[in-house]
Order: sequence, then structure tokens, then C-alpha cells
Amino acid sequence: MGNKMQAQDAKKQTPSYNLLSPRYLLSSTWLPYLLFSGFILGWWVLAFQTPLSAPLSFRETSQTLALKTSALLKELSPLQRDALQHALSGNFPLMLEFIDQWDHDAQLLADQGVPNIQRLSAESYLQAHILGHLLHNNSQEILRPLNCKMNLEWVQDDSGRQVRIEDTFHRFLPQTYIAASFLLAIAQPDEIIGLPKGLRQLSQLYPPDVLSKVSVDIDRIHSEKLYLNCPDLAFVAPYSHPPVLEVLRNQNIQLYSLKYINAVSEIQEALLKVGHASNHILEAQLLAIFMEACFFSIDNRLQALEEKSDRSKTARRLIYLSQRQHYAQPTTKCLTGQLMVRALKFCPHLSALIPESEDDWRIPFEHEQILHAAPDYLIISTPYADSVVRVDDALLQTKAFKSGHIFYIDESVQESPTQYIALAYFDLFQALAATHCL
Repeated sequence: MGNKMQAQDAKKQTPSYNLLSPRYLLSSTWLPYLLFSGFILGWWVLAFQTPLSAPLSFRETSQTLALKTSALLKELSPLQRDALQHALSGNFPLMLEFIDQWDHDAQLLADQGVPNIQRLSAESYLQAHILGHLLHNNSQEILRPLNCKMNLEWVQDDSGRQVRIEDTFHRFLPQTYIAASFLLAIAQPDEIIGLPKGLRQLSQLYPPDVLSKVSVDIDRIHSEKLYLNCPDLAFVAPYSHPPVLEVLRNQNIQLYSLKYINAVSEIQEALLKVGHASNHILEAQLLAIFMEACFFSIDNRLQALEEKSDRSKTARRLIYLSQRQHYAQPTTKCLTGQLMVRALKFCPHLSALIPESEDDWRIPFEHEQILHAAPDYLIISTPYADSVVRVDDALLQTKAFKSGHIFYIDESVQESPTQYIALAYFDLFQALAATHCL
């Protein structure tokens, strides 16, 4: 008992830590050898059986074909949107298959002389395979003690409060979309007591068959029923309704505060924190590595397309507009603006400007400004609920519209501060890559 108290005190005094560091995953003195031994044993066993990287049935039935730019990148593995979305929802074997394919693609592009190709570090790549085989080949009964062994005992939430993570935590109440999205991917459905109001309307992100496994909506849970469900931990936000927080505190439910995410760089950190807090750090770590590999793969494809393009052409004007009641441009403060800035680094054939702002997520862009800008290409994001896209006179008069160089994307995906930010980057990639073919 004394040794355990000393170990806990030592963890409390730890001044800082990087949640993205693989050292959290391999922090035990004996467990790394067990994992590596299991990995090597599993490798030889799989060598005489069906390999894990064999095509999955999901890919065989998928009707979403590769990008329109496949004629330019025939040598690369197909990148299918629905398969990518399926992986992000928590399909760990599919994640590992993608990681293998993307690493092979990176090597192929580098061998062809394409500069600035990015790939996972050797440590992250090996770690992904160890995690992938552990998650694929073991039951939850075996994985749970491993997760508890790897977990931090204390995690600081976004309110600055130190939260003690108990090994017994296995029932969770996610009051925020962010926490619910992460838990749906890394935890078991029976561990999630309910889902936030409105999440079921985002069917383009969360398939009904996934949501149906969690039948209750949090707004319908009354105090008595909440008590009977016995949640161990509730994920709340600074904007959570005070009476709701008071009910949770009165029932001695541990609270973990998650702030709203305003930067792409914060998403992986939030994911890993939720992984620790929910005793699912193994799953969260693999998902975080997969997201990084996905961004690298898309960057590499944009770089490869640029290398194959005709650089003698004059850069063409591109404008991104958000269409609600009025048109607006995303700024660098919002997620879409940050994704655009990243992607446009690989697109010198396009002349586009994302306004910088520390205060505004979007800046109005009037009809006169659209006409004056005379864009060659337009990317327009609209809410998914809008089944009818409005096309007004300002757009009708642009060269982009007359030439058919206009691309519509789902704004609810673009502004999702979850693991599906990788899907948002893919959607932007489809639009930007198409400009090479027009």
C-alpha cells in the first residue's frame, strides 16, 4: 500500500507531459517486452494464415471509387471516402491496412523523386502495428487490464482540474459531441450511457447502425434514471447547463471538462485525454496515429499532383465560400481555414487567400466582392441539411460557374472538431485535386 501511495504522489508531481509521446504507451518496464514478443509471435502465426493486410469485405462491397485524379496517380493505392470514414469510426484492422498502404505509397513517391514526402516515423509505424495486432487478436477481457496498465492515473482536464482515473471506470456519459465521437470509435457501445441531443441528425458522420447501439439520448435521461445507470465519469463542457452539472455532482459522478476545440492540432491531444480517462488509451493511440498518417497521405498526394502538373500555367483564382444566409470566407481561426492553409501549401497553381483573424471565424463576402474577384474555381460549403443548393446571380455570372468549376462540400464535416477532421481534409483534397484535371 505504501509503495502505491508513493507512486501516485510521484505522478501528481510530474510537471508536464506530452500526451502524443509514444513513451506513454511503452512506459512499463516489462510490458514492452511482452508486447514486442506478442507482436513477433503473432507475425509468424499470421504468416501461415490469412494476412491481416488482405482485402477486407468492406472494400469489396464499397461502391465509392477512387478519386477523379486516379489517372494521374494510378500507381498509388485507392483512397475511398467511405472506407476512410469507416476506419475513423473505429475499424482498427482497416486503419492498419491503410497505414501499410500509405507507407508503401510514400516510399514509391520518394523513389520517383517527388520531394518533401512525409511518412510516419519508424517508431510510430511499429507502434501502430503492435497496437493493431493487440486490438485485432484479443478480447475486451484481455485488453482492459492492458489499458489500465498503460493509463495515466491522473489527467488534467481543460478546466485545469486534476482528475483521478480509476481502473473501474467503464460507464461514461458524454455530454459533448467531441467526447461522444471519440467514445463511439474507441469504446464499447454498452459503455456509453447516452448520446448528446442532435448527434443522431449527423448521419453523414455517424451511420445509424452505429448510433442504434446506443439507444438513449442524454436529454431524455432524468435524474433518477441517471442514477440507476451508474455513470463513472461524465464528459462535460464549460458551457454545460449549470443545473445539469449540479445534478451530476449531487450523485457523486466524476466530471471531466472538455473545451471546444478551435485548432486542428488540439484534436489528437483531446482524443488521447479521452482515451486515458475512459481506459481506452490503446485504441485512442492507434486512432491518433491513423489520423496523422491520413494527413501525411493526403499531403503527399497533393505534392505528387503538383509535381505532375504544368507549372508554366498562370495561377488560377480559387475562392472558398461558406453558404448560409449570406456568403462568407473562413478565416485561420476556424478549422476549415486551417485545413485550407495546409492544403494550399501544396497548390502553387492556385491563387487563393484565407484571411487571418484572431476574432472572427468567418468574414462576410458580398456579391460585389465575388464578381470583382472573378474566381476560376469555387469551393462552396453548405449545411448538410440543405438539400437544395441556392445559386444566385453573383455565382451565375462567375467564370467558375459558367465553366462548371464549382465544388460543393459538407460544412458540418468541415467544422467537426473530432477524428473526422481527417475526412474533412479528404473532402478538400477532392476539390483541390480536381483543379489539376480541369
